Amino acid sequence: MVRLPSTRTRKIEYLVDRRFHAARMLRLPTNLSLSSMSTRPEIPRERREQILANAQSYSDELARQSDAELDNLYEAEKNIELTAKKLVAENEEKKRFFNQPQANADYAYWAKVPYWTLDEALALSFGRDPLIVNLRTLQPYAMMSNFATEYYTRDFIFQRAKNVSQLGATNFPGNFLAWAKRNSISFPEELEKAVLAHGVTIADWQALYEELRKRFDNQSLQLQEADREKEQFRQKIQSLADESAQSSARSNTNKNSYELRTREKETLLKLIIGMAAAIYGYEPGKRFSKAGELKNDLEAKGIFLDSDTIRKWLEKASEFLPGPDLS
Repeated sequence: MVRLPSTRTRKIEYLVDRRFHAARMLRLPTNLSLSSMSTRPEIPRERREQILANAQSYSDELARQSDAELDNLYEAEKNIELTAKKLVAENEEKKRFFNQPQANADYAYWAKVPYWTLDEALALSFGRDPLIVNLRTLQPYAMMSNFATEYYTRDFIFQRAKNVSQLGATNFPGNFLAWAKRNSISFPEELEKAVLAHGVTIADWQALYEELRKRFDNQSLQLQEADREKEQFRQKIQSLADESAQSSARSNTNKNSYELRTREKETLLKLIIGMAAAIYGYEPGKRFSKAGELKNDLEAKGIFLDSDTIRKWLEKASEFLPGPDLS
């Protein structure tokens, strides 16, 4: 059964390999004829033996270290290696085609385009020319480039936004930039300036729609409340009319006068003028423009009076309205 080296042994081997890069190759048998070893360096025997001796000496020195000391050396060397790899990766990234000046977008040109496809908007959000930088040209770099990874990640967000109709296959520049702002999607400030300079309004139409819909709902509630008040007024008018008819019937039966008693008449007139003023805005001395509306409302409840009769009784009842406050 093959026994794997311990963690401590692997750390020592790692540190030795980092300091003496050629030592591992030099330990291989000289008659090894693998194609992968074709680049094995030609080092004089004395030099080779010196490198191996130094590597062994360093290995022995590491073996005498405590676990904590060895861990510190190992972590420090790992950080150095990671930093070096990061610098190499950054340099390689800078050299790639999508980070070259010719890959940058011409904002003035794209601001004039009436609409952007979703792929064009994606590239422009990174400040890149959609004709040069796109999903197809970035595909070879998908697994090795931070820029390509971020590009594909943002495309996923765009596609989901399209699926729920937040974005379309084509989008007006102003609408797209407004959506990007609302969703904290970064894009170059120069792109926004170019779009604004072209006279395009950057408006979040969905937010405006929601605000207008909220206002409409509030107004609908107010209209419903007004309709309820009108219905209550009609019911009161109907009730008063019923009481008046009953009173007249009692007067006929008793062969009394057809007119209501003075107190009942005053009460009825106060109710009529009060509701006319509150619901229909009646004001004494001014032309009553809603007489027709009042007439229609009464007829809807089976009470038929002409406009002149309505005006006559409102004028009689207007004496019970309190005068203006002159204090």
